[in-house]
Amino acid sequence: MNGTSVTAGTKPANQRNRSSWLLAGLSLGYFIVLLDTTVVTVALPAIRDALGGGLTGMSWITGAYTMVFASMLLGMGALADRLGAARVFLGGIVLFMLASVLCAVSPAIGWLIGFRALLGVGGAALLPSSLTIIAETFTDPARRAKALGIWAAVSGLALAAGPIIGGILVDTLGWQSIFLLNIPVGILSWLWTRANVDFSARKPAPSGMDPAGQLAGLLGVAALTSAFMESEELGWGSPVILVLFAAAVLLIGLFVWIEKRSHSPMLPLSLFKSRVLVTGLAAGLLINFGLSGVLFVMTLYFQQLHRYSAMGTGLAFLALTLPMAVNPMLMSRLISRYGAARTIGTGFLLACTGMLIQALLPADPGYIPTGISLLLIGCGVSFILPPLVSVVMSAAPQGKTGTASGALNAFRQLGATLGVALPGVLMAAAPDLSHGVMSSLLLTGILCLAGSVLVFRYIGGTSTNMSRNR
Repeated sequence: MNGTSVTAGTKPANQRNRSSWLLAGLSLGYFIVLLDTTVVTVALPAIRDALGGGLTGMSWITGAYTMVFASMLLGMGALADRLGAARVFLGGIVLFMLASVLCAVSPAIGWLIGFRALLGVGGAALLPSSLTIIAETFTDPARRAKALGIWAAVSGLALAAGPIIGGILVDTLGWQSIFLLNIPVGILSWLWTRANVDFSARKPAPSGMDPAGQLAGLLGVAALTSAFMESEELGWGSPVILVLFAAAVLLIGLFVWIEKRSHSPMLPLSLFKSRVLVTGLAAGLLINFGLSGVLFVMTLYFQQLHRYSAMGTGLAFLALTLPMAVNPMLMSRLISRYGAARTIGTGFLLACTGMLIQALLPADPGYIPTGISLLLIGCGVSFILPPLVSVVMSAAPQGKTGTASGALNAFRQLGATLGVALPGVLMAAAPDLSHGVMSSLLLTGILCLAGSVLVFRYIGGTSTNMSRNR
């Protein structure tokens, strides 16, 4: 009898232990995906000095990753349904590590941009598959909510740690080390996930794929991004730029046409019947546009205008990144009291205020005014992202919450891509770096103001009621 009780008690304990290690492995995979979006930022000037490429090259180093990441997210979610989330996640980790090594040994800027695009494919494989594994493993609603909270908290940690880790590595070991950092973390993620995931948790569904939609979407985003980034060198009236813009319009139109007629659409157009959901997707695009634009522009502001080291730049960004690591833990109280719409709308106003203050500061204001501006932006971003996920998921049609979540992440990454491309164009057109920083921050600030107006106007009391009902 004693033996029976020990065995019965040990089995659940072992299952909980395996689940904890599995969650650690999945979280590490998500960590390196998000870390890559910030750790590279502070290394851009060092990469330019080593490989060349100018402002356009720096834009492409960031944009190639986010562009492919955004375009592949929905397709990778469908692949996880077809092949099994565990297989897609483990394969994504291997691809991410391989691409990281290739980035580190890149002999020229073109090679690095190409390998960064490959890195985006690996990153896109990790995000939807890790969410699926968590949903399959943590079937109890309370445990699932806790697991998702831990998984999501990693995003704040990665955003906070990225600029500091990147700065230290660049100043001590060189820019190549920021990519090699992914290898030990990726190995741990692969081992812990492989050892603890249950491959039989859910058999892969015989779902259809949408390769035509995937290709049209990827090429459309690539054409649009290329048009913005290459306009610096070729000029807006260049035949190449005009062809790229025309191709982008045609390809995006083709994507919509394919999705309308597909039996297994990558992005069901029925999602766009919900005003709240559409506003949520637009809000995700706008806030990631602002965040990526600020990281890109302020890196050049610190390192080229004020001669900060890479490590100094990482430390300077703490005012921006620390609120994104700490504030999400307080969001549930704010949402319960004020509602998701007010929280998101206030976040956009805070971010807008920080961006406009920084844009209007004199050329050499000292760090304190800049730190206050970055703090406002960081608080704003941290107010937006957690409740935004809840709004989009709540507004999704029955059985489409996973697709809606994937769409939100795809729109956010598209915003991140454009958030580097458009400020890069403005900075290239400005008479000097100081004016380029000012015009770029004015643009991001105005777009964040537009985001606030959209949220208050089209989400309004809907999400407030949803959050209170919960």
